[in-house]
Amino acid sequence: MFAAAVQLSPVLYSREGTVEKVVRKLLELGQQGVQFATFAETVVPYYPYFSFVQSPLQNIVGPEQRKLLDQAVTVPSPATNAISNAAKQAGVVVSIGVNERDAEPCTTPSFSLMPTAP
Repeated sequence: MFAAAVQLSPVLYSREGTVEKVVRKLLELGQQGVQFATFAETVVPYYPYFSFVQSPLQNIVGPEQRKLLDQAVTVPSPATNAISNAAKQAGVVVSIGVNERDAEPCTTPSFSLMPTAP
């Protein structure tokens, strides 16, 4: 079994751009014979680096938090469907972290996608 730990820079402020990069990477990994790939924590849409340099109040109501919430992922969604479809096409089991948008505050789940037979 071949596995890959994927370090991928996100497209800052663009969920769709980052998902496109993830999809391309999964298809590439599948062609290389990789069967399991894990991506970095909250790669989609991006890691909230701003939280280390802003005050707690800014982290809750500041413009960077609003941008992150705007780009956060709903599960299921076109973003998760695109990643799932790419994993299935490539034959790769995927573990990927996302910032999830829900009725609740922004959370940081990691979810795994396993390809299924056609």
